[in-house]
Amino acid sequence: MMKENSLRKPKSVTQESILDTKTKAVELQTKLDLIITGDITVEVKKRGKSFSGSILIRGSALGTAYYNYDFKTDANGVTHFEVSPETISCQPINEAVIKLGPELLESLRTDPDIQPEREKIKSNSADKGNSLVCAIVEKAYVTVVHNIRASAKILPKDAFLKGV
Repeated sequence: MMKENSLRKPKSVTQESILDTKTKAVELQTKLDLIITGDITVEVKKRGKSFSGSILIRGSALGTAYYNYDFKTDANGVTHFEVSPETISCQPINEAVIKLGPELLESLRTDPDIQPEREKIKSNSADKGNSLVCAIVEKAYVTVVHNIRASAKILPKDAFLKGV
């Protein structure tokens, strides 16, 4: 469970957009390197214990949005770019690196009651790190496509596409 988390400005962003004018399909793809910091509570339910502290997650992912488009002319004769519903995917690029704060790490290392669960906690952390990175990328992509859609409703298609 993460609380009071923050997402710093992405370390690097690479974006590519492919527009197929024959099928009227768009593939918008972005590679992001993220650094996520926050507070976390690690719950060991079998032992009825929880440990709190800070966490830092570094990860890279490739976010992709696919959507179709069309052109629609409004009552004023202005042609707009119309964005269909999107499909969003995320692919982690490398295994996320998770660093727990020193106090939390020490508590987990030294508590004798949770030693049998330590390996399980460790093995789950990489999957959870990648899942968290992709959850953030996917949420961001929903916002990006919704902003494109909202802009397309009010701006003429030439604001988006020249010569199409």
